[in-house]
Amino acid sequence: MKALDKQNVAQALSVVPGVVLQKSGSRNEEQVKVRGFDSRQVPVYFDGVPIYVPYDGNLDLARILTNNLGAVEVSKGYSSLLQGPNQMGGAINITTQKPTKPLEASLGYRQGWSRSQDNAYDMHASFAASSDLGYLQ
Repeated sequence: MKALDKQNVAQALSVVPGVVLQKSGSRNEEQVKVRGFDSRQVPVYFDGVPIYVPYDGNLDLARILTNNLGAVEVSKGYSSLLQGPNQMGGAINITTQKPTKPLEASLGYRQGWSRSQDNAYDMHASFAASSDLGYLQ
């Protein structure tokens, strides 16, 4: 994701074959379709935990930034029933980046300009610690 300069999950999914993104709704949300199935038949998991939006069931994937993600996995077609219902079109699993050293820290800043008023600023910081018992991020 960093090599392709993708800033959010929607941008990262835009390069996956069979995945189509479209903006819809009154909030102009990035909706995902996998092989023709919309977001109601393609659940999204964050580290294996399902993400549900009780309002209308549509998750805006552009709101999830990629600065501390390890991978975004797309399984197309039927997925395991152990993960839950509504997986006719597959599933999307977003995993966080696990620390590889006992202590890790990162700091980043990005700025972009355009001819319109859509200038972009992005700052992020992360801290992670790991031990034999697990990790903290």
